[in-house]
Amino acid sequence: MNLTPRIKGEIKKKHPEDIDFVGLKPGNGDYFAVVFWLWGYAYTNENGKFLVEFTLNSEERAAEIIGEYSKHDIVVLRRMRGKDIVVYAKRAQTCIDILASVMGGSELFFELLDKFSVFEQWNNCTRVSNGVAGNVDRAAIASAKQMSAIEKIKAAGALEGLPLPLKEAAELRFNNPSATVPELVELSGNKLTQSAFNHRMRKIAVVAQGL
Repeated sequence: MNLTPRIKGEIKKKHPEDIDFVGLKPGNGDYFAVVFWLWGYAYTNENGKFLVEFTLNSEERAAEIIGEYSKHDIVVLRRMRGKDIVVYAKRAQTCIDILASVMGGSELFFELLDKFSVFEQWNNCTRVSNGVAGNVDRAAIASAKQMSAIEKIKAAGALEGLPLPLKEAAELRFNNPSATVPELVELSGNKLTQSAFNHRMRKIAVVAQGL
């Protein structure tokens, strides 16, 4: 499925006037959105696989985009397609991170995140059943990452702008940093399930990545 027209539609909603391409500079808050508007394409399929790519004719621009994403710990790849330079990602989490930088917080973004989360849960179950999962204390690591993401959102003044379910989950975690997920579910009055809480934390992490 070609997602490109819908993504560019989301960009246009944010920029109802003509986008000032002349002002395209690394570090600009809309840099990644404008880059996608100019050169980006995105695709997914029913199995939750993604492809995001930028088709360029400038080595300098390709290096710039790769460098800007690396500053956010997002690793993109490079290849030649005829005379064009293609900067791309195929790993689902990387594609989600890229789309967060382009249109994080939009309805379409959360729709795609839901699609990815279902695929990720299935993939994780497969790995566990094959005995691949390690013995690391993932709960403590996850809690620390969640707190870091929430603190970043709060520092950016973006907490109030989150959809209510995400805002409530963020506040629940932030006010109980050492609680386990079952404890947080209990603290919520059992309004949440463990799966729902973890799902909302994944959304919060991606929102933070896009700031």
